[in-house]
Amino acid sequence: PGSPSMSAVIITANVGMMILTATLGAGEEGGPMKALLSPPGVTLWLLGAKWAESIAAGEVWRLVTANYLHGGLVHLALNSLGMVTLGPLIERGFGWRKFFLIYTVTGIAGFALSDWWRPGALSIGASGALYGLLGFAFVFSRFRASLHARALSNQLLQWLLYGVAMFFIPGIDSIAHVGGAAAGAALALVVDPTEPRTRAGEAWLWFLTIAAFAVTFGSFAMMALSYPGHLAELQGQ
Repeated sequence: PGSPSMSAVIITANVGMMILTATLGAGEEGGPMKALLSPPGVTLWLLGAKWAESIAAGEVWRLVTANYLHGGLVHLALNSLGMVTLGPLIERGFGWRKFFLIYTVTGIAGFALSDWWRPGALSIGASGALYGLLGFAFVFSRFRASLHARALSNQLLQWLLYGVAMFFIPGIDSIAHVGGAAAGAALALVVDPTEPRTRAGEAWLWFLTIAAFAVTFGSFAMMALSYPGHLAELQGQ
């Protein structure tokens, strides 16, 4: 997609968080390999997984941090494959700034719906945001792109149908997929690849991009600040 590649940055961040998750979870039963293949739920919670009780207590930042956590190497590999496929597709057409905005907004939307619909489930993963990218690409290519580009929507539709099949697979947060895809579809109706055309539009795009970065880094800062207290709470139980 050119330089800088936000797709590569996000994959790198996900890999970094996977390494951190495995390192912190290595002390649990099963050792480092178990933590790498299937991290303990408590470690994921400490690092910002979506958990309704914590979000209701004010830790709304979990709607962001959960997008960068994964439940093991297989989970990470599958989502990275999706990012390698969808990320460059949207980055080439819309630029890395709009791509990051779409990724951030749809990821938050996915976990927000999951938090409301499935409050008792610990949830993590980039798939809500990936379905956001998928929903965005499908709607734009189907309804707003050229006739040549519309052929792509048929392939994307197959991916969306695979997502429907995931409703029947236990342990997958399909509600987050629905929330992300719906948010992506909505954004596809208003985001224009030719914008910004004016200096004011350029300023607004930079403002929104910086805001998305601030929300992301701020969420991880809140996770880091909350970590010692949560850890002490668990050790005191």
